[in-house]
Amino acid sequence: MKEDIYIALLYKRLSQQITAAEEKQLTEWLAGSEENQHLAASVKKAWELGGNYSTDVAVDMDADFSLLQNRINQLEET
Repeated sequence: MKEDIYIALLYKRLSQQITAAEEKQLTEWLAGSEENQHLAASVKKAWELGGNYSTDVAVDMDADFSLLQNRINQLEET
C-alpha cells in the first residue's frame, strides 16, 4: 500500500527524524488531497495518544503460573 510510505514519513516527522528530501515528499503528498490530510491528522492523533503509553510492565511469573495451575486444576475437577 503506497500510503504506508507516507505514514512512515509522518512518524519520522513526528519523531523529528525526517530528512529534508523526505519532508519535501511528505509535504507534496499532503498537498495532493484532503484525504491525505485527514490521514495525516489521524496518524498525529494516534501519535499523541500513544505518548502516554508506558511499556513498563511488572510481571510476577510465579504468581501468574500459580493462577494458571489453579485454573487447570479447576477444569480437571469438573
